[in-house]
Amino acid sequence: MKEKLLFLLLLSLFSFTGFSQSLERSVLASDGATNTLGNITLDWTLGELATTTLVTEDGLLTQGFHQPVLSVTKLLNYENLEDFYAIQVMPNPVSSLLNINVEAEREEPLSVDLLDLNGKLLRQLKMEFPFQPIQFDMSNYPSGLYIVRVKTENDVPVGMFKVNKLD
Repeated sequence: MKEKLLFLLLLSLFSFTGFSQSLERSVLASDGATNTLGNITLDWTLGELATTTLVTEDGLLTQGFHQPVLSVTKLLNYENLEDFYAIQVMPNPVSSLLNINVEAEREEPLSVDLLDLNGKLLRQLKMEFPFQPIQFDMSNYPSGLYIVRVKTENDVPVGMFKVNKLD
């Protein structure tokens, strides 16, 4: 009888360890994916609570436990183009004509976009070197906030300005 009891005890111990939980990292989330663009890969999940937040001078990274060990590598070496351009957007707030002046050390064409706060492109003007002042007629737009975005012809941002339109 003792042998049967010992056998059942050992059998139950082995069965519990065989079906126990593992220590692997996993997450149960409502959605997620892996996206790759060039040399950059982004793994994301929706609904996961953040477990670590890293703050640097350049930005904020919040990582969850489904992420691998954090490894930050500088992939692209863009110059800080804002240093090569002096851009004035005035007056702000504006009611009719918005003036945009650009002085630059670089001789490349620029694009000046007027956007609403949803990112919808309302107007776009091209500027060729040497840059002449340009104007956006804001009188036909309703009161609110707008964005003026200046970028190179390769879509590299040079400047972005928030403009308040008043009636």
